[in-house]
Amino acid sequence: METRALSEQIKAQTYRPGVVGRVHIPEPGRTKPNETRPLGIPTIRDRVVQRAIVNVIEPILEFTYRAYRTSNTQLQN
Repeated sequence: METRALSEQIKAQTYRPGVVGRVHIPEPGRTKPNETRPLGIPTIRDRVVQRAIVNVIEPILEFTYRAYRTSNTQLQN
């Protein structure tokens, strides 16, 4: 299964992200009528890895933020 192989690559630190697809989309509100800007679209595989990283890091940062906020609130009162 692809997710298992991907997990093994991440653990072995051999994972390399794929090439980002590039699409040009219209830029609203610009002075030139047909001006576009590039938009990078990662592969599904890379999006899975990005989401996995968020799932690991987010609770850590949330806990740190709450602990910091609580201690600052207590100091102010």
